[in-house]
Amino acid sequence: MFHSFGQFSVPTGSAVYFKNAPDIQNILTRVTGSSISNIDGLIRANGIANVFLINPNGIIFGTNASLNIGGSFFGTTASNIKFADGISFDAKPLSGAEPLLTVSVPVGLGFGTNAGNIRVFGDGQGIRKTSDLIDTSSGLRVQPNQTLALVGGDIVLSGGTLKTTGGQIELGSVAGAGLVNLIPTDKGWTLGYSGISAFGEIQLSGAAAVDASGNGGGNIQIQAMKLMLDGGSQIESSTLGAGTGGTLKINASDSVNLVGLPEVDSFFNTGISSLVYPRATGAGGNINIETGRLSVRDGAGIAAGTYGFGNAGFIEVLAHNSVEVLRKPTANAGSSITSLAQRGSTGSGGNIKIETARLSLRSGGVISSGTFGQGSGGNVSINADEEVQVTGKSLTGNSPSRISARTGGTGKAGNLTIEAERLTVTDGGRINIGGEKSKKNLNFQPGQGNAGTLRINADSINLDRGTITGSIPIWQKEGKKTNLFAMSHRE
Repeated sequence: MFHSFGQFSVPTGSAVYFKNAPDIQNILTRVTGSSISNIDGLIRANGIANVFLINPNGIIFGTNASLNIGGSFFGTTASNIKFADGISFDAKPLSGAEPLLTVSVPVGLGFGTNAGNIRVFGDGQGIRKTSDLIDTSSGLRVQPNQTLALVGGDIVLSGGTLKTTGGQIELGSVAGAGLVNLIPTDKGWTLGYSGISAFGEIQLSGAAAVDASGNGGGNIQIQAMKLMLDGGSQIESSTLGAGTGGTLKINASDSVNLVGLPEVDSFFNTGISSLVYPRATGAGGNINIETGRLSVRDGAGIAAGTYGFGNAGFIEVLAHNSVEVLRKPTANAGSSITSLAQRGSTGSGGNIKIETARLSLRSGGVISSGTFGQGSGGNVSINADEEVQVTGKSLTGNSPSRISARTGGTGKAGNLTIEAERLTVTDGGRINIGGEKSKKNLNFQPGQGNAGTLRINADSINLDRGTITGSIPIWQKEGKKTNLFAMSHRE
């Protein structure tokens, strides 16, 4: 079903109802005029039809915008939609007669050089308040196992919520001409960007939420030049039941920046997460981030973990230039990249793998795997072409910058491997494995599980008021060992 409008907006409290036949698969709506679409009401369609809204000028979704459709939803500022038979449905039709449109399958979004921007407004109440879950009736959401996609120029979520239960969420910021491929999947669609060479910026602020959690976590893909999360905004795809978690994939060619709220507890703070919730038996999904520079600061965090029976997913970071994890000295919560098997869980923690040129942890920044339950902790692997720097503490002094693989339960701690040209541990910074007991850290109790292996392979190691330790949990008996290897030269 094809629709053309000179302008298309939905005022506050209003609704647009596409009265399509139940067997219609796709509803394609284009805006041929020069106005931005302002959506602050309901978009509704019958059956399981997918709805495509195409306006190259830009799209704004207001606080009251909502969807009532059975299929997937695409909001895009592309110039046209391409079909498998070679025909395109152009927002700015060329002069002369248009080709006869058929029922061919859409295969791509064609972009010009100046795609309009997309903005989503909301009150931020999609973020958990009294519940562990991101759960709200507001915002843009599609049915379980469907796709919610916003693809355009710069994309800004100011307190807005995007949600699907176990489906697919796609955010793509395109800054140049080319084709974004549409690839059908069991969760609706996924997007391919091999035909795009330039990307723009995506920003989440004001406690914005992008959430694909479900029985098995859904997939989230974000493609941009720069991605910024601040103000308590969160991206999450967690496992709530028996299903297998999906993949949370971020590709930002320049940078990924997470900035927290220093006065807010970490559970409510700015973050990217894939968790297995209590009583869930399915495995958690993986978090994959590829960028030039990754910065996690002021209480923000990246977390995989399990509170249930299922195993946590992995965290893999490829940052071609640098990774920094920095805690603001006055922050209540530390900035961190963690994979934890929490108390009461039986699942194992996931691995953390970081590849970069330079890694810096400062003022209480943390990279850590750990187990506080029966499952094993994940391994931590860091490969830095140039330097790994672990330095400083929080203002109170009880939260040092650290890289660790720990156990506080019966499960075995993971292994910790660091490869770098230079390793610097100064001013209270720590690298450690196993369990520990500290009067200043009341939240961590030593466990009974075995410690893992610490391997350091570096051309030079500089210790100045810092520590590198392999410690056996204080409650462990029978002479079980921690393996500690430190090498001063890389082969």
